[in-house]
Amino acid sequence: MNNYIKCPLCELNYIKTDKTCCNVCNPKMKGKLLADDELVYETYKQSKLEEHEKRRKSMEAYYAYRYNRVPNC
Repeated sequence: MNNYIKCPLCELNYIKTDKTCCNVCNPKMKGKLLADDELVYETYKQSKLEEHEKRRKSMEAYYAYRYNRVPNC
């Protein structure tokens, strides 16, 4: 069974767990990314993914504390 999560960049579209972002957020898929903007885009994408991971771990810890379970962090 495939697990789906929200895209960490736009938080609107659902993607499979093995992907990092949706087709809408990934300008490389559309060919709109210029060589100059690639570094800016990659740093932005990395920061959003780190923020999403921190939020996920925080919520796991919150629910683990709330329901007396061991967090998966």
